[in-house]
Amino acid sequence: MLETNATSVNQLPDIRVGTVVQVSSQDGKFRFLTSLVDVDAQETIVAHLPSADELRQKEGFANASLNWYEQFFMVNRLLRLRLVDNGVIYAFETSVQEIAGCKSRLLVLDYPQQVTRHNLRSEPRYACELLALVKGVGCSHDGVVKNISYGGCQIRLSDIRVMDEILQLKRSGVPLRYEVKFPHCDRYCELQGRIVSVLEKQDTLWVGVAYDDEFGEIQKYRDILQLH
Repeated sequence: MLETNATSVNQLPDIRVGTVVQVSSQDGKFRFLTSLVDVDAQETIVAHLPSADELRQKEGFANASLNWYEQFFMVNRLLRLRLVDNGVIYAFETSVQEIAGCKSRLLVLDYPQQVTRHNLRSEPRYACELLALVKGVGCSHDGVVKNISYGGCQIRLSDIRVMDEILQLKRSGVPLRYEVKFPHCDRYCELQGRIVSVLEKQDTLWVGVAYDDEFGEIQKYRDILQLH
């Protein structure tokens, strides 16, 4: 299951609680995203287990057979997992040990014997649609984050009249402040960055922003996008 330009490593990176992983069948037909709960001394990996009803809403599961859930998570069933850490994709094969819990179910997996590490060859840019509130340009302005990468993002503003204020910020080097609501987070996140480009497209303003810092919520969202 080695990916292109992948190398083998002995173990996974230090995994934080809540790290998003992609779980898939060996043939790749069924796959879904969930989060890790724990990694126990290189013996077990524990992840949240969505219910059958939750997974039926996901693409690829709607037409599954009635007993697919029991078959998919059968003890010793081999599964494939992928996660992203600091721009590096880790992929490995593991097997189901048990299903624990009742209301909040947990998927207990074997720690992998082999892990492949796949370095990204370039900085990918991902298309997205995230509502944003741009500040620091007189009044606040509604916008949409249209794409995002490891270095920055591009925000579309529908009010073209704000161009002079945006250009003044760019010339002065003052960071642009804005808030974004990410789908994995239940609150708006305050961000800021240096304006690197200002473009007018079809009566809208597209503002390219380079991050001043590495914001945790941006990292989580990019990792989720890479696993789709």
